[in-house]
Amino acid sequence: MESQMESEATVPNIKRDAPNILITGTPGVGKSTLCRKLSEITGMRWLEISKIAKENNCLEEYDELYKCPILDEDKLLDGLEGVICNGGNIVDYHSCEFFPGKTLESLNRDPFLI
Repeated sequence: MESQMESEATVPNIKRDAPNILITGTPGVGKSTLCRKLSEITGMRWLEISKIAKENNCLEEYDELYKCPILDEDKLLDGLEGVICNGGNIVDYHSCEFFPGKTLESLNRDPFLI
């Protein structure tokens, strides 16, 4: 199976046929369950950022204080650029700060709206 990090044709500043949907939240709130269901219903690709980062060596080191790996954001975004530019993705991650604005059509920061 082709890695999700392998770049597809990248054409900057094109209108996507489908949006990228970002689902964020703290661990255990149901992000993966929601993403899996959305992917099944819509046929959109589900991108599990933590899993993709591990599989493609996009982790810099381990944070002993917080007991978690530190993400190499630049390496991950470089690898996902073609996939994200094409749209049609459900992006599953616990935060949104490192995603460039151009990768998402809109961002709703209200945690009570779905």
